[in-house]
Amino acid sequence: MEEIAKQIQIAINNKLYYLALYVTLTLPDILGALVSDDGIRNKDRYIWWFDTYVTPQNADSNGNSLLTGEISYKLRCSLLHEGKMELEAERVGYSRIIFTTPEGSMQSHCFEQQYDDEIALLLNVSTFCEQVLSGLRKFLEDYGDTEQFKQNYNSFVTYHPNGLFPYALGMPVIG
Repeated sequence: MEEIAKQIQIAINNKLYYLALYVTLTLPDILGALVSDDGIRNKDRYIWWFDTYVTPQNADSNGNSLLTGEISYKLRCSLLHEGKMELEAERVGYSRIIFTTPEGSMQSHCFEQQYDDEIALLLNVSTFCEQVLSGLRKFLEDYGDTEQFKQNYNSFVTYHPNGLFPYALGMPVIG
């Protein structure tokens, strides 16, 4: 898991924002599955993970946040499966999500911008990824030593520098 976090950070540092964003959006799925009885991801587990580990990082003094697990899940589905950041406004309150980059003059994160009848949620891509990675670290503190996590993590994709017995030996593989 640390290798994925490290590669997301490398992607951000090298301005590979698409890669960082795509992988970051999959983490709540993966992490929710790792603590489930069946080891399988689903929408409810994604939303639970995001609302537990990321949403509070954007909360105002009343505990409200513009960015929720439901919104992130809709973004994940739209971006990963359709290549879009357009959302169904009537279901999440925003017509689209826009990510700013660190090179821009605006470094704000998690605010709304309205144009006519449409509202966009603007997020800073680096901050978003870093908040999910922060959530990952907290999650590992909370669940990394549990039997359920360990059992499911045994099936997690891993880099094997010397191969994977008995299928591929003597060469680096991911499997």
